Amino acid sequence: MHSIQRLFTQYKPDIAHAEYVALLASQLFTGTHSLHQLSDRAHYLLYAAALLHDIAAYQDRDTHHILGRDLVMQSELPEFNKIERQMVACMVAFHRNKRFKPLKEPLFVLLNASEQRQTVILSGLLRVADGLDRSHTQSTQIHQITPKSDEVWMILTTGATCKKDSEQANEKTLSDYTPLPILWAVPMHKHVPSPQLDFA
Repeated sequence: MHSIQRLFTQYKPDIAHAEYVALLASQLFTGTHSLHQLSDRAHYLLYAAALLHDIAAYQDRDTHHILGRDLVMQSELPEFNKIERQMVACMVAFHRNKRFKPLKEPLFVLLNASEQRQTVILSGLLRVADGLDRSHTQSTQIHQITPKSDEVWMILTTGATCKKDSEQANEKTLSDYTPLPILWAVPMHKHVPSPQLDFA
């Protein structure tokens, strides 16, 4: 991902936050794989979008999701083909805690039905992952991802800021446009140890 590193050097986002959101998004992808059954390539696109989601934050915080979308489309990112670039750009555009209206995004409308489905699922995972580090402290950890019902899957969290971060994640979880259950973050007692999870 040398091209993403070049963008980091140029635009100077909060790299620790970006990398941690990418880690959380990867864990969410793997923990919900039985639901979405997306490919390793989709996992890679999610990881890249997570790294890039705040790439324009220092230009304008209020519109950084749109500026970031445009940077993804305009920058040299040879590791992605045209469709993958559009999907990553959409994920960057959709990551903010605003009303989710994918059909109003021109890049999304150009995707076919399968690509749109993947993009919505991956965007949902990115939004929750970003919420889980809303504190920008990299202290909230995913303890377990488990089904509560057919409609809701629980993300059990630990860490010093897990209560506030979990609240932010829940504000960003998607209930429309996505075939996945609602992902609901629940903070655990601070003394419960976090297991060593294998999300490789």
